[in-house]
Amino acid sequence: MQRSVVSSVLIALALSVVVALPAGAVEAELWYPVQVTDGVTLHDNYGDCRGTGCSRTHRGVDIMAPQMTPVYAAASGYVRRAYGGEDTRCASEPCSSFGLLLYGDDGNSYFYLHLNNDTPGRPEGCDRLGGPANAFSPALVDALEERGTLEPLPTGSSTSDVVRVERSDLLGYVGSSGNAGCGNDHLHFEMWEGHVQYGADDDRKSDPHPFLTAALDAGRYWTAGGRGTATTPSPTGPAVGDRVAGDNRVLTSVALSRAAFTSASTVVVAPAEGYPEALLAAPLAATLDAPVLLTWGTQLQERDLLDPAVAAEIERLGATTAVIVGDTRVLGPELEGQLREHAGVSSSRRIAGADRYELSRLVAEEIAADRDGIMSPIVALGEHADPSRGWPDALAASAVAAAGDVPILLTKGGELPLATRRFLARSDIGEVRIAGGPVAIGTEVEDTIRSMGRTTRRLAGADRYATSIALAEEAIAAGASDRRVWVATGRNYPDALAAGRTVAARGEVLVLVDGTDPAGGNVVDEWLRRRADRVTAVSAIGGTGVVTGGVLSRLAAAAD
Repeated sequence: MQRSVVSSVLIALALSVVVALPAGAVEAELWYPVQVTDGVTLHDNYGDCRGTGCSRTHRGVDIMAPQMTPVYAAASGYVRRAYGGEDTRCASEPCSSFGLLLYGDDGNSYFYLHLNNDTPGRPEGCDRLGGPANAFSPALVDALEERGTLEPLPTGSSTSDVVRVERSDLLGYVGSSGNAGCGNDHLHFEMWEGHVQYGADDDRKSDPHPFLTAALDAGRYWTAGGRGTATTPSPTGPAVGDRVAGDNRVLTSVALSRAAFTSASTVVVAPAEGYPEALLAAPLAATLDAPVLLTWGTQLQERDLLDPAVAAEIERLGATTAVIVGDTRVLGPELEGQLREHAGVSSSRRIAGADRYELSRLVAEEIAADRDGIMSPIVALGEHADPSRGWPDALAASAVAAAGDVPILLTKGGELPLATRRFLARSDIGEVRIAGGPVAIGTEVEDTIRSMGRTTRRLAGADRYATSIALAEEAIAAGASDRRVWVATGRNYPDALAAGRTVAARGEVLVLVDGTDPAGGNVVDEWLRRRADRVTAVSAIGGTGVVTGGVLSRLAAAAD
């Protein structure tokens, strides 16, 4: 069989035969599974929250590395299952387009996910055209050509019927296949107790992090120049996480969706221009188990309102229902038709109000309809004479509101709008939380709320950054994980409009930072230092133009 037709080879269904190989005691001396080069970092993120309300946890570790970085066998053994080619079976099994399950001679199983499935260098973007030759090592591709499968052949139980690999052998290459997110290149690595044929239950999974750090410390890893040494600096680095970003705010919202959702029956669509709709949409999307996606508004008449990347993301999610937040002045009436035509949406509806305050009430009513019991909404500033001041507290509050399935109600700085008062008059309102201090939301607003028989509590700091910390601590007190802290710029809102929903869906926290300040020493750095015994990753939302690499590294060092 010629290499040119390898991509058409069907990687066979797993067979019921399990080849009997001798299994010794559990081996702790693993080989580091990724070549150590610049840009390779090991994340201590086993057990991190995933899904709405921490509905699931991350049962592996992620090694961030550039596309096509070599991947190696952590232990000697044989390939029990291969994922990829035309037979991905992603609908029903823990498959991420290209990956391998290795049965170790030590009695453990090792699971490799997100191997490369794109053309090297991605000249045409994430094209999924890399094929097995750019996912698996040449030796495994040769075995695939010869055998038609990398899995055990059904001819007996001898070792000749399996594809053997030895510890430190090349297995494949890093990529971003499956649900990793386009260009979010990394290896997801799991360690299972025993030889488990179709995937391990959580109670059989072990944290690989201590085994991998031991491999680094002992020099059990490859570099581009050969084997590492125990004196080579460990590539675990400071607690820097991945960066979720796109080339613009719309593409960043798509990247944020991919960072938290593998599928969704519903999406919430908000305009990319302005901030009220997207920030109000975060808790609504949480009640619908949906992401928030942005798209361009009516001023871009030369093209469809629905961005092609958003349409593709809706199709990836498999969503058939869309909720549009915003009236036809910001997202024109043609959007509903474009959702049907370009994204496969069969049902859509729109929430629109006469102004941002009425919109916040209408969205709040939808959220309240889907929940029982007493709720504690968050009141946040809706506009300000200084354009840079009207949105930061509401943005930081969006993650807290989405995590708690409670609405954000907008207010003026010195007056509580009628629409907001109408919602707060409901009988199921308990404590009202106010995001921001009296400089942002005056005492007269708080007095009005109290005159309605409501108790109030401010979540506030000396500035927008300190207020975001107060809101993050509110989320942590309610059960959010602070192992990963997401940071977004507090200077301008576009890159972070959809952040609140994604951070809440992952069960983590969001704070605002001055993303272009190289000096540091601000309240966020101090907060991270105080929580350094818990924070294991600091991840940026948006490109380096809004949160520079230097700022991200500085914040990570504060948490290290």
